[in-house]
Amino acid sequence: MGKTVRILHLEDNPYDAELIRERLQVETLIFEIILVMDKAGFESALKQASFDLILSDYCLPGYDGLSALARVRQINQHIPFVLVSGALGTEHALQALKLGATDCVSKDNLGDLVPAIRRVLAQTNQQDPCT
Repeated sequence: MGKTVRILHLEDNPYDAELIRERLQVETLIFEIILVMDKAGFESALKQASFDLILSDYCLPGYDGLSALARVRQINQHIPFVLVSGALGTEHALQALKLGATDCVSKDNLGDLVPAIRRVLAQTNQQDPCT
């Protein structure tokens, strides 16, 4: 068995958060997920714990995925950061990747999420992609 992947998930929509959690369970990823819904929760979680991966929505009330990405990059240059959004077009996805996002996944195609997670964790040598 592989190690448990500690995930910080920034998402303001509880329905979307549950869909993502269910996708991770269906794909048998071994994970612990901490859900935060706003900037304050995100900042607090970053201070209180370490994570193997961050998932973030792109559009949040009063905050956005690119701001969250910038904050994470100030703290830890190497932690994988995956944007998961329904509002992320190609232009914004490219911008996010240029700014240091590890990957971008559409909420319309959550089947791509676990393969993306496995790929980015393998690239950072944090998780065996076959477990």
